[in-house]
Amino acid sequence: MKKWVGILLVLSSILVYWLWPKASIEKPIVVSAQVIESTNTMSVSYITTKQDDAHLMEVTVNGKGFYPPSQTNGETEEENMQIIRDLIAQNGYQLREATIELSDEELAYLMPENSSRTFLANVSFEDYSPIEADGILLLEEEAAEGKLEQDQLHYIFTAPEPMAISTIGHYSSSATVSWSRDGREVKLPLAMEKGDTLDIHFHGPYQMGETDGLLLEIQTTDDNYYTRHLRETVQLPDGYLKQLVNEQR
Repeated sequence: MKKWVGILLVLSSILVYWLWPKASIEKPIVVSAQVIESTNTMSVSYITTKQDDAHLMEVTVNGKGFYPPSQTNGETEEENMQIIRDLIAQNGYQLREATIELSDEELAYLMPENSSRTFLANVSFEDYSPIEADGILLLEEEAAEGKLEQDQLHYIFTAPEPMAISTIGHYSSSATVSWSRDGREVKLPLAMEKGDTLDIHFHGPYQMGETDGLLLEIQTTDDNYYTRHLRETVQLPDGYLKQLVNEQR
């Protein structure tokens, strides 16, 4: 009798394993594409299943292609076969990151001609059709320091001139943003004199790559823009990769 009970338990375990929902994804999900001026690099973070070792082939911006470095296999150079960096695994999904080294000419091509610090890119992976993704530009002169306080990233913005802030936004992060002066929430538009400060808090600035940054954009009522980027510091919560995948379905 005990023998049959044991066999039934084994069969039940096998059945549960085969019927239990598995990690699946139709194509890689690009969660971060960043051009970092200080390092002459473009960093792309993306989600796949752990079994899928899809690697980055090309990033196209305004018709111009950017390629990751080739990998040498013995004496043979394999085009676009860079080593994949696995950052974190959750629920059968894997967050990976690839870095493209940019020449001075390539970096100059990507530099903004206006106030926008975002760009549209087509990201290509082996065996998949190109994926449209938003990217951000992190300019060296706009780097700012934030402070982590109880899982919130705190940044103090100082008005460089008289202004009236109409909107405060950010890119490439799932963080929620709030702002205050002297410990009190304030409504926008907000008039500020030169030297006035505004406390800006980000809750849940989840780190999606080794070199991840949060791009802050402040717009004034007369359509001037002030942009800063801060290093993201809070690690991914459990189950977050699965959540992102489900949101894309």
